[in-house]
Amino acid sequence: MPNVALVTDPIYSLGIARILEGHDRNASEGEMLSAPEAKILVVDDNIVNLKVVDGLLKCFDINADSVTSGAEALARIENGDYDLVFLDHMMPGMDGIETLEKIRELPDSKSGVCTVALTANAVNDAKSMFM
Repeated sequence: MPNVALVTDPIYSLGIARILEGHDRNASEGEMLSAPEAKILVVDDNIVNLKVVDGLLKCFDINADSVTSGAEALARIENGDYDLVFLDHMMPGMDGIETLEKIRELPDSKSGVCTVALTANAVNDAKSMFM
């Protein structure tokens, strides 16, 4: 199984943007990350959410692929080479947790794709469930 890093605190869209920027201390203040070669997959059953994430990523010159189900995500990952997957937690059919479990069962070259779980579930038990 690939090395897995787990972030236990919520990361909001600005935090994700800062991570994507990389915060290079040597970069000038106005310099922003541009990653047109990044291969990113966004998985969410809500079209509005897909458009929001797409808009955020376009700020960094990233054109992401998007799908609306876990099954579609698995097919894309099996046939593609993604650097990062943003994966919604709550989807009909195969939810994000089951989708991630199936991603981790793929061959090594695909199973280790960096995955960020997205959720609007802010209840206290959500953190322990994801852990």
